[in-house]
Amino acid sequence: MEKITKDRMHKIGRILWGLLWIFLVTTSPQIIHAITLQKQFQLTVPDTALKVSGYTSPYSLVIIKDNGANIGSVTSNSLGYFSAVYNRPVGIRNIQVTSTDQTNTTTKEISKSISIQSQQTTSIDFLLPPTINYLGQASAPLSASSQIVGYGVPGAKVDILIDNKYFSQMTISDSGQYEFIIANSEIGHGNHTFHTRIIKGVATSELSKNADISIKSESGGSDFNIIVVPASISTPTIDYPSDGVIINGNSVKIYGTAEPESQVNIYVDNKIVGSVSVDKNGYWEFIYYPDKTPISLSVEACKNGVCGVRSKTIIINFGDENVLCKYQYGLEQYRYWEVPRGEAIRLLAHYEQFSKLIIDWGDGTKEIFNSDTKNDYFYHRYHKKGIFNGSISFENNDCNVTLYFSVETKSINQINNLSEIIALLAIILLSLLGSKRLVKKQKTNTNID
Repeated sequence: MEKITKDRMHKIGRILWGLLWIFLVTTSPQIIHAITLQKQFQLTVPDTALKVSGYTSPYSLVIIKDNGANIGSVTSNSLGYFSAVYNRPVGIRNIQVTSTDQTNTTTKEISKSISIQSQQTTSIDFLLPPTINYLGQASAPLSASSQIVGYGVPGAKVDILIDNKYFSQMTISDSGQYEFIIANSEIGHGNHTFHTRIIKGVATSELSKNADISIKSESGGSDFNIIVVPASISTPTIDYPSDGVIINGNSVKIYGTAEPESQVNIYVDNKIVGSVSVDKNGYWEFIYYPDKTPISLSVEACKNGVCGVRSKTIIINFGDENVLCKYQYGLEQYRYWEVPRGEAIRLLAHYEQFSKLIIDWGDGTKEIFNSDTKNDYFYHRYHKKGIFNGSISFENNDCNVTLYFSVETKSINQINNLSEIIALLAIILLSLLGSKRLVKKQKTNTNID
């Protein structure tokens, strides 16, 4: 009886040890992998990027937007080429581009949609339409001529269309300028609309902004009417700051001269950001709080509902002492992490002079921290398998900054953390120990008998 019991227990023990050996052989890579992954992962901004490039007129200021929000600006070179790269989140984005030429004239905004791919640079190209200006008499007879000028890509072809019909073509000069002189008699009396467009190689741009023109027959006292600035409104000046200056601080005081008792409109990146009254001595000033650097600045004077010619555009840079966008963050580049589900992710983010820090972890969890938060490290666990695209936003009254990141979580052969492995090993070892105790007890009982 004792022998049978001992043999049986030895067989059970060998079976259990065999099962343990099979388990260790089949799962040891996962165990080692899981142990090596038991550490804090530092959240990083991935190298997911968008490259925006294309052609416009030479030395133009190109403004780039993503879903209507400015993401940067770049100046085209002597050939009209521009290029810029920005970190953007994955997914479908709507990109808008405009440019302002050397005469402060802005192109029509061109918009394109693109699907940004994760962990790579996605490219999108633009051929911007030309700018268009009108020169000529304020009142011209049918026998007069009209002069239409603008800027585009050097060496490219430019078409002019009248009432959406092709009229003529020419080659743009090396400086990027084109000029059409058209006899009013070729156009005919009545109301007409002008457009221009660029042809570069096999690519054709969208139409430029339009111009609505009215020509009347001479018998009726014809006029060739275009919008003409009355000579009585002088072009305003910007006396401070100067072009290319670097400003340190939260704001800049802009001032200059203009038509006395007129109204001055302030344009930043070709958008009105404010308006001030000019005193009787022709002095005006305006305080501007920047939200980016650099910016382009120009002004125009208006009086009695009529606005004059806009001033020369200047560029203002804001230095390191400016609180706008002052932040620190822990960053390392990576390609997809294989992060075990349930592991802690650590974000290092130290922010100064920001009223709010918002972390969107990408899995539906959003945390908001106020300026009195003392944490430098922020932790989060992902409990689902998948790819999570999140963001870190710093906010205050003068500036908002957003950084983007991606995290991928994966299970390891359905064993999601080390505690499960340890628990399984503990059960097997306890079973073996219990078997040995049972054999010893039965042997003792046999000896007593």
